[in-house]
Amino acid sequence: MRKIRVILPLVILLTGLMTPVAALGATVSRVVVVVVPPISWSDVTSGDMPATRKLADTSSVGLLADHEADSATALGKRFATELPGSRGEIRIVSGGITEIDASVSAAASSVGEQGTLIIVSAASAPTGRSERLGVAIIRGPLYPSGLLSSASTHRKGLVTADDVIGSMMGALGLDFEVAAEWFDDGHSPAERVSRLTEMDVSVSAAERLRIGMFNIYTIVMAALLLAGWLVAERFRTVRRFAYWSLVLRRALLFGLSMPAGATILFAVDRYPESAVRIIGLMLAATGFVWIFAEFAWHRWRTAGAIGLIGTVTAVVLATDQLFGAPLSLAGVFSYSPVAAFRFFGIGNEGAALLVGAAIVGIALELDSLEVSATARRLVIAGAGVVAVGVCVLPAFGANVIVSLWGTAAFAAFYLAAEGRRPRVFELIAVVAVALGAVVLAVLLDRLGGGTHIGRAINDVSGSGVNGLIAERISTSIRIFTASPLPAIVLAIAGAFAYMRARARGEMARVLAEYPVFAAAVTGGLVGGFVGAFAEDSGIVVLALVLMYAAASLVALMLEPEGELGV
Repeated sequence: MRKIRVILPLVILLTGLMTPVAALGATVSRVVVVVVPPISWSDVTSGDMPATRKLADTSSVGLLADHEADSATALGKRFATELPGSRGEIRIVSGGITEIDASVSAAASSVGEQGTLIIVSAASAPTGRSERLGVAIIRGPLYPSGLLSSASTHRKGLVTADDVIGSMMGALGLDFEVAAEWFDDGHSPAERVSRLTEMDVSVSAAERLRIGMFNIYTIVMAALLLAGWLVAERFRTVRRFAYWSLVLRRALLFGLSMPAGATILFAVDRYPESAVRIIGLMLAATGFVWIFAEFAWHRWRTAGAIGLIGTVTAVVLATDQLFGAPLSLAGVFSYSPVAAFRFFGIGNEGAALLVGAAIVGIALELDSLEVSATARRLVIAGAGVVAVGVCVLPAFGANVIVSLWGTAAFAAFYLAAEGRRPRVFELIAVVAVALGAVVLAVLLDRLGGGTHIGRAINDVSGSGVNGLIAERISTSIRIFTASPLPAIVLAIAGAFAYMRARARGEMARVLAEYPVFAAAVTGGLVGGFVGAFAEDSGIVVLALVLMYAAASLVALMLEPEGELGV
């Protein structure tokens, strides 16, 4: 992972390079690892794999995520490189379900009750892009009947290939960084396997849908923004302006409600079994949020509706993180467990939406309430601490780089709301807080065992500070030259920044009428641009943070003069 960015050299110097070493216990046993072609828990429960199904009843079981191996052979080689001595054996199996089940049965008989048997299936299909997770089964003295989990995923029933390799090394009495752990979920073996099957089917359905839905959402929102801008600036005197203004504003509000709806849907059905059901529930949940926004519209005009949506979106996303992200296992705006880069916390998309929605929602609420300067400062600062803290702290969002661009966004928002240029000492304080937050987050993470943040440092620290800087530069160049999309997004954002600085027409009217919202637009621009160059997927951060600000701005520009309600 290249999650730790520009500030990584400083973090390494301040936190050191010690790697946490865990131990499963003093038990040393013979270990047999059986690596099989891609299978799913649906295959195991189909009735065609009786030996594997029987083994699962007395073992620790889970889903396997792995972004490296694309075949049983490749996965087997990774295990083999870590397996010393004569006490361990790697068996790479080929063939269909019948052959796989026979191999599992033979391995179970040869290991015996005191040995450790590990069954893993490749998480990726041999050809094409994977849409399924693999199967992980571990039977041994330290792995009775139960679920597998690990510090890598923070998800009961989900482990990585590296976790299982750690379990293999621990069973042999060797040191390891992190391993799969046994967890007693209190359910029967049949219920446990059924839950894993539901998880696998749901994650697969979400994975097939995720990228396409995100692209469609982005295109539709961009089209609505362009159409709304043109109508507001060029066709304000047209006879049908009031009608099209109403249609476009309602469409924009529905689009702004969708990130919250895409999260709330999993509260209705934790593991929806198909892409059709995911889409249906997402539209229903989005409509639920949108209806409440319509009530706010009738009471407090367009600004009230947008403020409500922004606040609800930020609260929904933050609450999900505070409770361990149960609604973010796999979704349109969350990370992908199949891609196997992140499994818990908040991804760049979610963080961008949380920060963008919070800034806009708070700004419009403050504009409507017309609070004192002291109250405004306290609200913006407090919201910034909460939003960035939820995204950054290892126990919650665990997305360290948000401390950089998230702090920049709220700091720019705070200072712009003052209506003056920032002072030098204020800028120094912002930089110090951002770097301090990063160092603190990494320290907390590594003291707790070292999840993806700590391991990212260990993975890249061998090349030294110069190597880290060179890697960051090469990564940025590769991202911005791989396709024209990053350049297009940067150009659009640059044009938006210019128009914000030289606002005219309806845009100038809206920014003058809503001064705190105008400051929020500035904050979104600053945070978005910092995120664009600080994150691996920084263009997504820039696009989503600005999407909330731009869509809100266009909706306010579309409001007819003197409108009191609809």
